[in-house]
Order: sequence, then C-alpha cells, then structure tokens
Amino acid sequence: MKKTSIIYRCGPAIAAIVNTAQICFDRQIDIVFYAQYGSDDIGHKILSLLQPISIATDHYKQVPDQSPNTIVLSDPRYNKGFGEHAFVSQLGVAAEFSGQDLVDSYFDANILFLGGTAIVPEIHENLDELLDIGKASGYLTSWQRCMIL
Repeated sequence: MKKTSIIYRCGPAIAAIVNTAQICFDRQIDIVFYAQYGSDDIGHKILSLLQPISIATDHYKQVPDQSPNTIVLSDPRYNKGFGEHAFVSQLGVAAEFSGQDLVDSYFDANILFLGGTAIVPEIHENLDELLDIGKASGYLTSWQRCMIL
C-alpha cells in the first residue's frame, strides 16, 4: 500500500493532521508530516507532541529561524452565543517552505492533503500545480482552505 501523505505547516493547520491520525488509528495508513520548524521552543514542542501520535516526522525538518505559530482569539458570546474565533499567525519559516521542499516520496501516496496553505505562501501560490500532479497520478487530492485577511 502506498503511503498517505499529508502536508502541513506547524501552526494552526496542525490540528487536521492530528485529527486524521486519531480517526485512522486502527487502519493500515502511514501519515507523513512534510514541514519545517524553526530552531526554537515552539518547533521542538510540536515535534514532541507529534511523536506519540503515530505521525511520521522524518520530513519535519528543523531550519534556522522562528517556527510558525498562531494565537487564537475567541469570543464565545459573539453571534448570540455561537461564538467566533480570530487567528493571528506569525509565518516564521513557513514563509520559506515551497514545493521544492517536497521530495518525490510526497507524491507516492494514495491521498494527498494540503492544509492551511494560506500560511505557507509558496505552497498556496502553486496549489493548483501540486494538486494537478497528484490528480494526474490518479491520487485522491484534497486541500483545506485557510484565508488571510
């Protein structure tokens, strides 16, 4: 079976890869995290949180500079109690991550999932091209929309 490859930047979109690992815990699926983190406490903390969750971090690479991070602001009273969330993100090393950082093994998968791409500008700008590579190879492709206002 081919690997299920999921690309995520450390930051707000990390939750989706963790959710995928939780949903698929009893299936024969390899979940691979392709990203990079800075040489700071945030990146090391995320790496330590991923290791016990059965997410392969071989392609989660440390690079100099600051890890991406997000502050979540929440107002549970907004919209008659339905609440609202606002996100303040620092791109850090996500600003430098690109399709060139994806090795050939990224495209050796049954499912390609790109999430939170707006916080990874180079990936977001080339999203169509990356998804087309997957589709042309017959893979199921998906992406998660994340907007920056």
